[in-house]
Amino acid sequence: MLSIMTYSLQKMDIRFQLATPSKKSKYTQKARPTTKDNTLSPTQQKGLAYEDDAIEFLTNKGLILLYKNLSCPLGELDLVMRDQQTLVFVEVRFRQTTAFGGAIYSLSKSKLNRFKRTAEYFLPFISKQHFAHQPVYCRFDAICFNGETNEKIWLKNIINS
Repeated sequence: MLSIMTYSLQKMDIRFQLATPSKKSKYTQKARPTTKDNTLSPTQQKGLAYEDDAIEFLTNKGLILLYKNLSCPLGELDLVMRDQQTLVFVEVRFRQTTAFGGAIYSLSKSKLNRFKRTAEYFLPFISKQHFAHQPVYCRFDAICFNGETNEKIWLKNIINS
């Protein structure tokens, strides 16, 4: 398991506060709708449906949902879950066809780096809210859906460093 809390908690809190955009920042983003309504495109509705499927699958495996669709200027975390004392960041991927490798091959190195940086951004907040500022082990998982075969693949610990 990976622990990305290598700094002291006090330093991370300061770093988090500095990294948080102000209300007047050009990077401030509006909250993304998380319910199906007329303002979402069909692609967004499909993405939310697959995220809901992933939540159901992982909660049946014993994980607890903490957050869904956390967004910041660095990127977005689809799901943040807890597996006993481990914090699990989950990326949900869907590809209709396997012509270019399917959902698993859409996890590029740059996507994984952005995933990790976004997790580091939110880690102090999550640690404070759910782990009382204690060091927490983190794991990065992916749930990949392939449309052609209707298969669901759970990849654990996709980032090892």
